[in-house]
Amino acid sequence: MQCSFLCLLAIAILAVPILGVSPAKDELARAKRWSEAKFTGEIANVRPDPCLMVLANHDPVTLNAREGRPLKLGETEYTRGLYCHAVSKIIVYLPGPAESFEAV
Repeated sequence: MQCSFLCLLAIAILAVPILGVSPAKDELARAKRWSEAKFTGEIANVRPDPCLMVLANHDPVTLNAREGRPLKLGETEYTRGLYCHAVSKIIVYLPGPAESFEAV
C-alpha cells in the first residue's frame, strides 16, 4: 500500500513539468522591458498595437449589437459600437496620436 502511494506521488511530481505552459512572445517582451526598466533604468517607449483591452467585464464584448439587438441608449439607437455588460473597464489603444476620443 505504501509503495503504491509513493509511486503515484513520484509520477505526479515528475508529470508537472510536462503539463507546463510556455509564455507567449508578447509576455516575454513585456517581461524583458520590465526587467530592463528595473535593473538598468532604461524605459522602452513601446506603443502597443491598436486594440481594446478588457480589464473587467461580465460577458463578452460584442460589436455593433447587444444579444442580436441594435445598440440603444434611451431612445437613441446606434448602428456602430461596442457593447459590454454594466460596469466594465476597457483600455483603448488608438492607432496613433489623437486630439480626442469619445464614448457613451
